[in-house]
Amino acid sequence: MDVATSETAEDAMVAAERAALLSALLARLEPRRRAVVVAYELDGLAMVEVAAAQRIPLNTAWNRLRLGREDLRAAARKVTNARH
Repeated sequence: MDVATSETAEDAMVAAERAALLSALLARLEPRRRAVVVAYELDGLAMVEVAAAQRIPLNTAWNRLRLGREDLRAAARKVTNARH
């Protein structure tokens, strides 16, 4: 194993903290928006696939993604402001 590419305990802790924060932020989203954000951004599905899986029009899926991203940014700002 290459030392330059091996994960340190600190790297693992930071990754775990980021994953926990993302999970907490996603939990704050309205469920239909969260489903689209997760499918598109995390699972890597094409929006056409997301819309089909959700049984919604393509434009609705794009709109939910836009609104979900806005909600995530707002939630992240709240968390950031609370920490300072």
